[in-house]
Amino acid sequence: MATRNFLLTYTVSPNDEKYESDADKIRAHIRNFDNDPNWNRIDHLETVFKGTLDLKGTTSEQRDDANDQVRKLFRAVFNNSNISDSAYNNIQIYIVLLVDGLGTTIELSV
Repeated sequence: MATRNFLLTYTVSPNDEKYESDADKIRAHIRNFDNDPNWNRIDHLETVFKGTLDLKGTTSEQRDDANDQVRKLFRAVFNNSNISDSAYNNIQIYIVLLVDGLGTTIELSV
């Protein structure tokens, strides 16, 4: 297992203004990621985190592992943010992740 440093940025995008309050709930929940000692928000950049990930396997497998870990964490936000049922299909979280030693950025959406 390798512990790797990461830099992550994200944006929460509702498809319609009527989902803005649900999007705000999601944003608030994401801000609490820095309660995890391995995730730290960067001062003055409210949608950027740095930290460490514990990853397994080859470089390619570690990229997949990083993608899976981040995707799982952000998916959980939808379940834990007390948002309306219709918001699940009308809000996207776009994420760009850069992990030290794993090459180019990893881009995903949830």
